Amino acid sequence: MIKQLKLAIGLAITATLVACGGGGDSGSSSSGSSVSVNNPLKKYEGTYYVCDRNGKDIVTFSATGADGLSVSYSSEVYSAANCSGSVLGSYKWNAPALITYKDATSATLPPATVFPFSATVDRVTLLTSPSTATLTGSGVKDNCVSYSYVSNGTTTTGKDCFDLVLQQSTSSGALYLTADNQYLVQLSLQNGVLTTDQILSRSSTFNLASLVKR
Repeated sequence: MIKQLKLAIGLAITATLVACGGGGDSGSSSSGSSVSVNNPLKKYEGTYYVCDRNGKDIVTFSATGADGLSVSYSSEVYSAANCSGSVLGSYKWNAPALITYKDATSATLPPATVFPFSATVDRVTLLTSPSTATLTGSGVKDNCVSYSYVSNGTTTTGKDCFDLVLQQSTSSGALYLTADNQYLVQLSLQNGVLTTDQILSRSSTFNLASLVKR
């Protein structure tokens, strides 16, 4: 299958999100870049991770302008379950994406004890722009990474395929950050309803299977 970055960052695994709306006063951060202290997406700044079986996604957000986030994305495919063993393939966007704030609304969150049943989320607008990505590693052939690993006595064989040429498209979604600033939920807009696409954590060892259902 084609492995895609899920959520509001990427209903299509490509990247540049642009925004409608806007405004707000802009200021200067300590680094000298123009970042508003009122940027509603600034709270998401940082790097997030999620391991799902033998694949790990890594997403980094940096606040930009009055209402945006610059987004870098990479993914690793491992030779064993729980993102262990050797890295068979490494995928990375060659250019960052841009997510833009739209407004706030309420949405149902994943059925795990670290999340409330529902909460206010930040809706974002995405416009992907043409770009490219790279894929390297010993398990790479063309745009895919082949793997075979054993978990709980069961052998899983397959391949993850990635988009190396990112096409232009538009999409909408939302972001949610837990009160302890640790877990990020990415949601996509499907048939008018915000639906969870991905869960990530600031911990580089976060495994999706570790979440406790409520």
